[in-house]
Amino acid sequence: MNRLKLLLVFFWLYCLCSPASAQEDKVIKVSGTGIVTVKPDMATIYVQVSRVDRNIVSAKKAVDENVAKIQEMLLDSGVKPDDINTSSLGVYEERGGQFHREGGNVASPEGYRVSRDIVSEIHDLARLDVILDNALKLGANSIQGIRFLSGDIEKLKATALEKASDDAHRKAEFLAKKFGCGLGPARQIEYDYKGQAQPFPVAAGALRSSEASFLLGTIEITATVNVVYQMQ
Repeated sequence: MNRLKLLLVFFWLYCLCSPASAQEDKVIKVSGTGIVTVKPDMATIYVQVSRVDRNIVSAKKAVDENVAKIQEMLLDSGVKPDDINTSSLGVYEERGGQFHREGGNVASPEGYRVSRDIVSEIHDLARLDVILDNALKLGANSIQGIRFLSGDIEKLKATALEKASDDAHRKAEFLAKKFGCGLGPARQIEYDYKGQAQPFPVAAGALRSSEASFLLGTIEITATVNVVYQMQ
């Protein structure tokens, strides 16, 4: 008798829970996309100053002097101190070849290359060409890259996310109406962003012979939202 009662209890629980479990499995899965494009209003430039010399102290001194000149030029051009980073320093040994010194090219079996990178944010793009040209004149050996950006990136990402969310919800409503069911609450939400401004590599020699030749294009921010809705 006790065994029969136990079986009846399990059967009652199964009948009670099964409809809810079946209902839980009825979902609508959708993906929404939101895209925002904007013209860049700032740029990050990557400038390098390097010198090779048999005397490592002389090489570093020459590099430090040129970096100081470029930093002063950036400040005079309206770049804020917080937007300039000159903290990196690289030193390694080179063997063979020609090594440039103040007195000319001197052949040597070995020497030391000292390099420093200058990373700076330029908020006035109208001065970008002049700043790069002046950096080269003051001793920069190479412009390693330029990254065009927007100062409103977080606002743009929020706008793209809102568009993606609306897109996902519209799709869910359409599908629910199309197949004759109700749209319940969201059970699971995932989102992601993609699309960043890419570095624009520049050869130092090309900048010396060109005038204001940058085509800025646009920055595209794409947000994706994946939502699982409960069907009713």
